[in-house]
Amino acid sequence: MLKKYLLLIVCLFLCSVALAQSKAIDSLYVVYYTTKQDTTKNLALIEIAYSYYNTYPDSTIFHAQKALEQAKKINFQRGIALAMNRLAIGYQLKGNPQSLEMLEKALVIQKQIKDFKGGASTLNSIANIYRLRGNYVLAMQHYQKALLSYEYIKDKQGIASTLNNIGIIYNLQENYDKALVTYKESLKIKEDINDKQGMSVTLNNIGNVYSNQNQYVLALQFFEKSLAIQKERKDYRGIATCLNNIGEVYTKQEYYEEAMLKFQEALAIRQKVADKQGIMYSLISLAKVYQKQKLYDKSIAFAQQAFALTQELKMPKEQAEVSKVLYESYKASYQLDQALRYLEEYKFLNDSLFNIEKTKEIANIEAQTALDKKQKEIALLEKENYFQHILNYVIGIGLIILAFFAYFTYISKQKEKKAKEQVIAQAKELQNLNILKNRLLSIISHDLRSPMSALKGLIDILDPKIINQAELESIKQELLRQFENTDDTLQNILLWTQNQMKGEVQSLEKCNLKELVQENIDFLYNIAKTKQISLANEVQENINIFIDRNHLRIILRNLIANAIKFTKASGEVAISSEILDSKKVKVIVQDNGIGMTKEQQEKLFTDSRHVSLGTSGEKGIGLGLILVKELIEKNHSFIEVTSELGQGSTFSFILSRVD
Repeated sequence: MLKKYLLLIVCLFLCSVALAQSKAIDSLYVVYYTTKQDTTKNLALIEIAYSYYNTYPDSTIFHAQKALEQAKKINFQRGIALAMNRLAIGYQLKGNPQSLEMLEKALVIQKQIKDFKGGASTLNSIANIYRLRGNYVLAMQHYQKALLSYEYIKDKQGIASTLNNIGIIYNLQENYDKALVTYKESLKIKEDINDKQGMSVTLNNIGNVYSNQNQYVLALQFFEKSLAIQKERKDYRGIATCLNNIGEVYTKQEYYEEAMLKFQEALAIRQKVADKQGIMYSLISLAKVYQKQKLYDKSIAFAQQAFALTQELKMPKEQAEVSKVLYESYKASYQLDQALRYLEEYKFLNDSLFNIEKTKEIANIEAQTALDKKQKEIALLEKENYFQHILNYVIGIGLIILAFFAYFTYISKQKEKKAKEQVIAQAKELQNLNILKNRLLSIISHDLRSPMSALKGLIDILDPKIINQAELESIKQELLRQFENTDDTLQNILLWTQNQMKGEVQSLEKCNLKELVQENIDFLYNIAKTKQISLANEVQENINIFIDRNHLRIILRNLIANAIKFTKASGEVAISSEILDSKKVKVIVQDNGIGMTKEQQEKLFTDSRHVSLGTSGEKGIGLGLILVKELIEKNHSFIEVTSELGQGSTFSFILSRVD
């Protein structure tokens, strides 16, 4: 029942297409019967012949023969050659071997009258016949000749069509990379000129390449695009090709029921239009898909029909392919006599095809010779336009000279503009350096004077006559604290200055986060101990990060030191981590210290100096957190702060993880 509905749909579709096509043909008949000019009448009849080739090859042959007779009567050489071309197309569709001879005669005439476009079209038709017969070397030779002709006359449609045909040869030779490059070059030109028919053909061919590479999803995408255009144009010969190709992909995917439906639909269309080659390919496809399902009787029935067509059309490659299917199906169904017959047929044909392959190297040399000859012919044609070329060169040289003058004028102005910009930039840089110098002097004069004065005062009272042992121990601790604060201040000043002067080179490497945190905890342990503050390393194990090791040391040291500074005695500072995803980790430094107001948080990372005393009177110059922010940003991250007065503060930033 499903098959009956399928055939009904195909028949209705063909009827609608035939109606649309008849309107186009009717308009050509109007031109043919109303025009008085013999050449125009003849060309109209030739186009009528060509209009039938998709549906009724017999009508193509009939009208082409009539057009050939008319052209000969009026000695219209271009018409004679075109009529021969159309007649050969009809012969080819009907499997008549005279098609190649007819095209060779047309090509001779086109060369004589210098009809480059017509000649290129005929070369393509000759190449198509050789391709279908499996002679890829001769096919490629004729395609290359056609391409040279089309490029010479700058015929974009002809160039695109020929590139498509060359892509077919590369695909058949399994050179898929070259095939895709050539097809896509062809498709680009066809899209530029809005050649829908050509686009459909090339999309279909790209689908074939992906199918051959077992990229079935891509193959189906391109086949469906091609099919949509063919349906829009109502080109049912092209529709049948797309359907058959989709069926081939389904077969490779082992969707046999879907494949059979596509093959049967394609076969019905091809039988309706008497497309012998298309019928042959659909029969081969059906024979193979039935064989895969072990329905050998049906496989043999379709293969026998296909075998007869391969003999009629003289297509040895396909004949060998069908022989192999028949051998395998007969063998599987235990019909050994028939299996032996087709095995011998397959071996004979396969050996013949192998011998043909052996001659390809010699044929390639001949192809190169033919190409060189064609290039010489083009050179001779160019020589005929020698004087015109000379004039063009003179004009071109004059334009180049003018362009050079304009260019040098432009360059001179650009250099002048660039020089001015450099002077302005240098002045700005000097101004910034001067500002930096003043800031450094201000820091050194104000913020180092205080701890140095304190140190001097402590040293002055170190007299054994004045102080006892307990007081000496207390002063010693104060000296150490003042020294550490001064050392920390100097280190931050040096690092910040280096950062401002842009003299630092970043060195990224893989680091273990927990180890670096512990290193900084150990470094700051004594300072924390004096305030009885506990330092907790809560970072997860085995977290590796990608960062400048020295940068992270400075970041952690300043953040932990800052937390100690603003945490009361017996407080706690914790450094932890939070894994955000496979590539990111958040580092958190949290204390339960005195916290900050909103106003204080806003001033944290500004370059306006502000001094805040720690819980034990520790002083700082405000550079530590500025340096932290700059280093974190250098490592493509940012710092976040949350704080509540009397509750403590939390500083966090995100780093990149590595395995």
